Amino acid sequence: IIERKVSWYKIIFNTSQYALTAGIAGIIYQQAGGVVGAQNLWENRYL
Repeated sequence: IIERKVSWYKIIFNTSQYALTAGIAGIIYQQAGGVVGAQNLWENRYL
């Protein structure tokens, strides 16, 4: 295992980049007609 120190600003940048990407993807999904939380993962109607 290689240990390396990652700068704090890189960690903050990458975390905010993931959060921003997830937020924009959610907005696009809703604008395209998707309903957040409408899926039931325990229902097997597609199998």
